[in-house]
Amino acid sequence: MHNLYMIISINDQRTLKEIQLEFSRYYPYLRLEFLQATERETPFGNIDLHVKAGTIRKKHHSGELYIFHNTKVGELEAMMQEQFGLSVEIYHYTKGGWIQTDVTNMATLNELNEQGRSAFHELHNVAAQSKNLY
Repeated sequence: MHNLYMIISINDQRTLKEIQLEFSRYYPYLRLEFLQATERETPFGNIDLHVKAGTIRKKHHSGELYIFHNTKVGELEAMMQEQFGLSVEIYHYTKGGWIQTDVTNMATLNELNEQGRSAFHELHNVAAQSKNLY
């Protein structure tokens, strides 16, 4: 990681996709997914990511969100909700695909990102080795 923290600028004019991509630059093995404010259990992908954040936010405060590598997943989800009125869920990459972080909300973003990186590289090493068998 290049810095100990990242900064995401949140305002009504940014699209959800812009916010999501900014997060992914720092945490490529995590996914920041947006939920309708009334639906906590919505599977990711149900919201049009090209809409502006102002269309789904309950609070229209603009500002910068400082996200430290030791921030816990649950803390980030709560900060997005409390400070900016955005309901989000973090998914992390595993060998089985993208998994919601319900049971790992106490893990830090950096820990889950590193687990995802390991799973990704392990899968790619197995795939490369299997190609050499034939």
